[in-house]
Amino acid sequence: MQAALGPTQLAKLDGFVEARRRNWRRLREGLDGLPGLLPSSRPHGPDRAGSASSSPSTRRPCYTRAELVAHLEERKIGTRRLFSGNLTRQPAYIGRPHRIVGDLTNSDIITEHTFWIGVYPGLTDEMLDYVVATIKEFVAERG
Repeated sequence: MQAALGPTQLAKLDGFVEARRRNWRRLREGLDGLPGLLPSSRPHGPDRAGSASSSPSTRRPCYTRAELVAHLEERKIGTRRLFSGNLTRQPAYIGRPHRIVGDLTNSDIITEHTFWIGVYPGLTDEMLDYVVATIKEFVAERG
C-alpha cells in the first residue's frame, strides 16, 4: 500500500519542500529579536536550501524548556524534544565504547534546552502567527 502511494507523493515533493521552507521562514521572521530562542542562520540551512522538518528552538536562561513547552502544549501547539546534543547521556549509549573530546558544554546545552516546533506543509499563516504570538506572550510574561 505504502509503495503504491509513493509515486503520487513524490509528485508533490517540490510543493512540500517549498511549503516547509515558507513556514520555517515565517516562524523565523516572527520570532526574530527574541534573543537565545532561535539558532543562528546557517549557510545551507532551510532558509537557503534544503527542506526543514521543523524549527529548532533553544530557550533563554530566564525560563526552562519545560515551562515554555508546557505553555505551548497547553495551547495545542505540538513540540518535540531534539534527539541530539550530548548523546553520551542517552540510556542507549551508556556502557558503550566511545571517545569524548572536550567537556561537551555545548552538547549539554542542546540536550537540556532545545526542542522542535513543526513546519508541516499544511500549516496556514494563521496557525504560524498563533505559534509566534503564543511564544512572544510567554517570553513577555517572563521579562
